Amino acid sequence: MKRLFPILLLVFSVGVALAERELLTKDGLQQRLSAFSEEYKALGPSARMINHDLAFPRNASEYRIMNGFGMIWVTAHSQESTELPLQNMRIKTVNHNVIEVPPYSSFSSTEKDALVALILGQDRMNYVYLVPLYEEALGGELFIDYSASRKDFSIAKLPLKCPYELGSLKSFKQYDGKQPEEHLFYMMLNREFPIHDQLRFVRVPLKTRQ
Repeated sequence: MKRLFPILLLVFSVGVALAERELLTKDGLQQRLSAFSEEYKALGPSARMINHDLAFPRNASEYRIMNGFGMIWVTAHSQESTELPLQNMRIKTVNHNVIEVPPYSSFSSTEKDALVALILGQDRMNYVYLVPLYEEALGGELFIDYSASRKDFSIAKLPLKCPYELGSLKSFKQYDGKQPEEHLFYMMLNREFPIHDQLRFVRVPLKTRQ
């Protein structure tokens, strides 16, 4: 039986410098996954792994038309097919309130890279989530549940401040319940995550937060 280690390390960091962020491509993601797997192969296969990449609107105008949302790309691996799909993405805020973050789209695939499949798992799913970049959400921690075996899996903490290019942040006190219009969402998605057009994906119905 292969020894599994529960890995909690994150490949992508969350930063606030817009100019320093690299756009996420299929090849770029695969190179990062391969490099990570090579570095940690001596430890043997991991039980599960999540990688993420957070994108901010590029300026105050886009922040407004996105109604205060950024987006996050999540790639999840598991050694067990029963653990996917992921469920219940949420932000636990500094004040301990919980904000639900439903997926906008998802794509299921089989890991083709032999080393990545060995270390991180053959079963893989990719997600796009809208993330509210509101005052109350800053500094909050992102959690997700696997379908089996692992709940309350911590992905990352949101930054304590957003890039200055976004201007004054919105507050949930003024939140009108609207998500960005679809064409505006895809304009930002295609710019920040070219990987989206490089992979087939399955739409998940967009839910409005209550």
